[in-house]
Amino acid sequence: MRTSRQNRSIPMTINTNILGVVCLAVLAPVAFADIEPCAPDYFATIAPASFTRDVEIAGDYLYILDDTVLEQDQTGLRILDISNPAAPAFVGAFTTPGQASDIAIAGERAYIADGGMGGLLVLDISDPATPVMLGSLDTPGACLAVDVVGTTAVVADGHLGVQFIDAASPGSMSIASTLDTDGLATDVLIDGDTLYVADRHNGLLAVDITDPLNPAITGQVGTQGAAFGLARSPVDDFLYVAEAEGGVMLADVSIPGSPALISEYDTPGTARAVAAFGTDVYVADMYGGLHVLDASDPMFLGITDTFATDGAAASVALIEGTAGEIAFVADNQAGVQILNLQHCDDCPADFAFPFGILDLFDVDAFIQSFYHINNDDRAAMLAEPTDVADLADIVVFLTSFNAGCP
Repeated sequence: MRTSRQNRSIPMTINTNILGVVCLAVLAPVAFADIEPCAPDYFATIAPASFTRDVEIAGDYLYILDDTVLEQDQTGLRILDISNPAAPAFVGAFTTPGQASDIAIAGERAYIADGGMGGLLVLDISDPATPVMLGSLDTPGACLAVDVVGTTAVVADGHLGVQFIDAASPGSMSIASTLDTDGLATDVLIDGDTLYVADRHNGLLAVDITDPLNPAITGQVGTQGAAFGLARSPVDDFLYVAEAEGGVMLADVSIPGSPALISEYDTPGTARAVAAFGTDVYVADMYGGLHVLDASDPMFLGITDTFATDGAAASVALIEGTAGEIAFVADNQAGVQILNLQHCDDCPADFAFPFGILDLFDVDAFIQSFYHINNDDRAAMLAEPTDVADLADIVVFLTSFNAGCP
């Protein structure tokens, strides 16, 4: 997997048509190969309750939200010990009255967005085996997502915008203020004194929450699709937005409160949630599975790996394994898929979707990349340490294409 890229000047000495003819001439005798997409080790599958909506990791514990009946006639939260990811162990559960869709962990408390009949729930999880309800508040809207700063819980409340809830005393919570948005607030992410809101077709909003009693919208970025999920890069001033049918957007948030569009990538499925790990972006793409995008060059997002899942990937959480990442995918009707991604190898010639098949789409994508069309510089990365696309990269591509992929 690529870890870094630089902007490059691409020599334009080879005509595009000639390059295409050369590629096709060399590849003419080759039968296009059906290859397996990167096949991770499936550490485990956690049996579904019916529809698993969200996963969150804190310490050695995995928190799973299901919105329908569990094995013991419960709905809501399951807690598992994942100190050994290959053998997750059930620890505890808690029944929620509504449809649990999002969870935020803050110390020994869990805040659950439990839409429908539940609203915002606050649980004491100091003993994960026996979560205890501390309090609840039925918000006026759909209560779709939650984030926490200090004693304030911030709720994405659907058509009724964003609710700022005083949760200092969970047994007597109250709405401190409300921010009206023009869209449908589906996710919230707190970054210092700035709140980012995924507001469906209204796009990405930036909100000044220096004073939570008087939140103020300071910026907005439109999205190609419906803004659903948010994730902050741990290494750069980037924010990633899952845009449903629009794919994924990367926004510059180096100036707090003033996000700016950098690039977008249209994923094959419906991007519902994103998670960031280093310079990689993990996309839960519903029936499109789980995708890994390389964001080391923010001007060009590109899929480096795709993993099929048995259900509809709705959320993803990550931990660092001994030699790479381990992904926990909330896979709707298929439960939770635990994927060990560390043994996946790159396939240099597999440039284009559908991944796992070497065909003319890969040839066309390579030719476009060779000439740096759409800021795609993957071709220049093939024959490292060469930093420009040249004949050496063509040789590497053709050799890889003929050899097939692992």
